[in-house]
Amino acid sequence: MIVIQQYNSELEDLWDSFVNRASNHSFLHYREFMDYHSDRFEDYSLIIKKDNKVISLLPANCENKTLYSHQGLTYGGLISGNRWNTKTALNVFKELLIYLKKNNFSKIIYKPMPYIYGEGPFQEDLYAIYVNNGKLLSREVSSTLSKLSNKKYNKGRKWGVNKAKKNSLIAQETDKFDIFYEILSFELEIAYNKNPVHSLPELKMLKNRFPDNIRLFNVVKDDEIIAGTIIFENPTVAHVQYITSNEKGRNLFALDFLFDHLIKDIFSEKLYFDFGISTEKKGMYLNEGLVQFKESFGASGVCYDTYGLDLK
Repeated sequence: MIVIQQYNSELEDLWDSFVNRASNHSFLHYREFMDYHSDRFEDYSLIIKKDNKVISLLPANCENKTLYSHQGLTYGGLISGNRWNTKTALNVFKELLIYLKKNNFSKIIYKPMPYIYGEGPFQEDLYAIYVNNGKLLSREVSSTLSKLSNKKYNKGRKWGVNKAKKNSLIAQETDKFDIFYEILSFELEIAYNKNPVHSLPELKMLKNRFPDNIRLFNVVKDDEIIAGTIIFENPTVAHVQYITSNEKGRNLFALDFLFDHLIKDIFSEKLYFDFGISTEKKGMYLNEGLVQFKESFGASGVCYDTYGLDLK
């Protein structure tokens, strides 16, 4: 028998313990990460049990009779354990729909975890969504390097890397978020009239909570930081969360130098190096310059999808 229980803070250890041993987990799903913006989202995460044992978790929040998985996360979806299979996924979705209808929800907005974040295939939830008439609402495309692929840098990127190596640049991992964030904020404002998703205090707080998962790498020229990136590291994926470079960095090909160092030296053992999405407007607009830069390293497309299920 499948039982669904709403999460509360007294269940934090139970939640985190399951995330830790799940086959498709990310540090984004530990409660210390999820709850950092609890003031902005009304949490409605769910714990799914069968025969009194946890078999799945659903990170979620609620708003206007809609369950979101989860608006404060890049991806959510059902986190699954060893007892997960296709039949179980179908049964879980069946019970989930019943549970949400009883609690007066009218819709689910569901963001499955991209397959690259798992120790193996785990897309049974996508089948369950299809069977229950779920509709694709948006599709963002990310650019990802796979260790299994033979794709190489294109000629232009090889040239940029070789050029950068002649400029006496230094790539280093640091905790100097202030300077990096100043460059990032300025460049985002100029290029896109946007601010970073995370505030500087939030990034520092999350770094303190997850020092091994949130890593800042800067490029230095003559003791000046000219470019950098923040990596969110997971068991199978090194995910680029933020990229920035000032004008000097662009002129010296600092990002070419930095990503070559990260791909070949720092994260060479990861199955995937994910540059992140290059789309806007729910995937309908592609930033061609940005995606070409990422693909020039040999990266290929991975979709970050969002589905909707009507409960009426």
